[in-house]
Parts: sequence; C-alpha cells; structure tokens
Amino acid sequence: MHHVETDEWSQSQRGNVKRDKSLAPFVLDSLRSFGERLADAFLGEYERLSSQPGVSKFTTPDPHLFEPHQRIVRKLTEMESLPGANISEFILEARRELRMIESHVDKMKAQWSSPLTPKKKSGSTRNREIDALRIEFASGPDVLHLSLLGDIPAIRASYAYRQCRAENPKFAFAMAFEELCKIKAQELGGTILSRGLAELMTIPKTAVRTLSAIRSLT
Repeated sequence: MHHVETDEWSQSQRGNVKRDKSLAPFVLDSLRSFGERLADAFLGEYERLSSQPGVSKFTTPDPHLFEPHQRIVRKLTEMESLPGANISEFILEARRELRMIESHVDKMKAQWSSPLTPKKKSGSTRNREIDALRIEFASGPDVLHLSLLGDIPAIRASYAYRQCRAENPKFAFAMAFEELCKIKAQELGGTILSRGLAELMTIPKTAVRTLSAIRSLT
C-alpha cells in the first residue's frame, strides 16, 4: 500500500493531495467539479428569473429573518430597567459583544464583492473564495455574555440579512443559508429537518446494505 501511495500520490506545496498525471482524475474530484458546474448553472438561471415576464423581484424584506437580531436588541433594552450594578455591567458587555458581531458581519459584507467581481475567474475558483469567506463569517467573534441571551449564529445570520437589500439578499444566504432557513421555520412555528437525518433518509438501499455488511465484519 505504501508503494502505491508513493507512486500515485504527491503532495503539492499547499499540502493538497494531487493525482498522478498518468492516472484518471479522482472520482470525488470529478463529482465535485460536476457539482460546481451544476451550482453555477442553477445560480445563473436564478439570476435570469427576474428578467422573465410575470416574475417580480422581492421588494420588501422578510420580517421573520430580522427577528433574532431585533429580539436581542429588545431584550438588552428591557434588561436596562433591572436594578443592580452587576446587571448594568453585564448589559454593557453584551452590547459591546453585539457590536462586535455587527462589525464582523459588516467586514465580511465588505469583502463579499471581491469574490463576485468579474475578473475572468472560473466558477470553481469563485466558489472556493466564497467557501473561505463563509468559514470566516461563521468563525467569530467570541461573545460569552451575549451567548447567554440568544442564539449567536441566528443573530449573526439575521444581522447579515438586515444588511442586504430586499431584492438582493445573496450575501446573507451565501454566508448563512441553513441558519436563515432555520429562523424562518422557527418564526413560523414549524420544525426543521437536520442535515444528518436528511442524509440518512437519502442513502440508497444498496449503500445501507453495504454499510451493514461492513459493520458485521468489524
């Protein structure tokens, strides 16, 4: 096995595994490329929808998606009327942390135009840049006090949506699609299907049988 790895695989300068040029591409690489092309095609079709007769753009924002950010602002305002010096210090720190989240999202939004600016970049390159931005968006900041009062990913996603124009919320949905869907479902009193359960529900029967057979051998 070691001999095969040495002959067929090589490490790039960035540390990514590269396929030997004499071999066909990795199956997963081919699937990923197909998925990226498919995503680009669907996004292109979506962007062309607004130009079709009978299709109108969203002209008003969705109030449900505003709610997590507005709720935490209301809660902090209500807490200011509570007595006690410790409460006042807590509120001041929580407000500072809320501003940290808002500044973080604003920074991400300022960078958002860079990956999407037409610079003759391929779809896969643009997608990788957006993926990196999405990871950075979800990575911070740490807000210990505010986390005791609300769902930080929801607050972050809600504020990102708030910073978008109603007819163009691409930034918010590109950064926090799952969170925004969760917010909408919860505000309407519904429930959401977790990613893990959804993936289990879509596993083909042949794969289930194969996994079961493998488990029986371990």
